[in-house]
Amino acid sequence: MKRKLLCIAAALSTLFAAASVQGASVRTPDGNMPLIHWAVVESADGQMGVLQQLGAKHVAPEVAKEDGTYALYGAVDAKNPNIMRVLEFYEDDDAYRIHAASDGFRAYDEARRPYLKGVKILEATGIALEQKDSGVGTSVQMDLIQVKPECLEAYEQRLVEEIRRAAADDEHVVGLYATAEKDNPARIHTMGIFTDEEGYEAYVASPAYQAFCRDTQDMIVMQNHIENQPVRITLSQRGVK
Repeated sequence: MKRKLLCIAAALSTLFAAASVQGASVRTPDGNMPLIHWAVVESADGQMGVLQQLGAKHVAPEVAKEDGTYALYGAVDAKNPNIMRVLEFYEDDDAYRIHAASDGFRAYDEARRPYLKGVKILEATGIALEQKDSGVGTSVQMDLIQVKPECLEAYEQRLVEEIRRAAADDEHVVGLYATAEKDNPARIHTMGIFTDEEGYEAYVASPAYQAFCRDTQDMIVMQNHIENQPVRITLSQRGVK
């Protein structure tokens, strides 16, 4: 599907009934936003599958033991299968250093070199990190949005309202995550993971989302929507309040 969002695409949806699943926020024990990174991983041509296998072998077992690593949610670009974007949540800088220094990550970093073209890390701050308290999603949508500086406060306020509403009330949405570039807060990156492609389309067509788009369409100057290959993501329970 080749549809551009005028605004956010959002995070993980669930197969549970809406009445049995509640909205939740990703926060540190002090109630603050976690440390957030976007990692853009580029493989050598045709080698992304190998990188994913190496990550599953070396990184996943370490993450399972790292209480301070809240979540690593990744998806491969549908138009460029050599690109994977990973949204990373850590409790704090120390948690990130523990993750990066782990034996598993070091083994992964060594093993992936023949198959890796490059990695870029983007530091970000949280705007809204909302999700169901549990769930599984198979459709991941992302957006890069450039907001008019004079409209940034109003845009973020309306964005937070819609994300909280959708994460709590929309049965197709597992979670919605909106972040701003640390050095350029008017550039907003979002991740959305839905139950499936049909769930994503239902959310985009919903009256509430359409109202959000109407309310914010004059506040933005650029939007780039990124579709991703189907993937199965199970929500992390760490840092969820």
